[in-house]
Amino acid sequence: ARQAEERVVTARSIAFACVLALSSPVFAVTLTMDDNMLMPGAAFSVGILIESDEFENPAGLLFDIVIDPDVMTFDSVALGAAAMNAGKQLSMNLLDEGTLRIIISGFNVLDIEDGELMTAFLDLSLSAPNGFYVIGLSNVMVSDADAFPLPIEVVGGTVEVYGGIPQEGEGEGEGEGEGEGEGEGEGEDEGEG
Repeated sequence: ARQAEERVVTARSIAFACVLALSSPVFAVTLTMDDNMLMPGAAFSVGILIESDEFENPAGLLFDIVIDPDVMTFDSVALGAAAMNAGKQLSMNLLDEGTLRIIISGFNVLDIEDGELMTAFLDLSLSAPNGFYVIGLSNVMVSDADAFPLPIEVVGGTVEVYGGIPQEGEGEGEGEGEGEGEGEGEGEDEGEG
């Protein structure tokens, strides 16, 4: 009877572990971008960080950095310490005004350790309206040293613009007390007391 109970407990534990594994995504590699808060006309940088689990290590990456070209423009890119330490190189190609293709690879089988993968340098338009703008990563492919694809999670960045041109609808419209409220009754109570 005791062995039967142990088998039931073990079977339930295995079933629970399988349900848990299937219900939550497992990512070997996570790419994360910085957030920025800027005024129009600012030059700024966005760091891209890489983090991988202990069993799956990336050796090469391809991805697109996507921006709103009406608000910001690409300036340059630089390889980060994590990629440089693994002997990797960075290649880039401007696909259109809002999309920059990045390839990080090398003629070696060294893994890229956790840390700063690269930095993108951008310029914010002088006429950028106030608001939040996404800097995204798309078409992301990551492989290990044997060129097998790795599951990836991407966390994009944002740029908050402040001190610039209000967006349409911001600061406009009617509200209580805007320049109104003057009128009859001013000064009527003077002299009483």
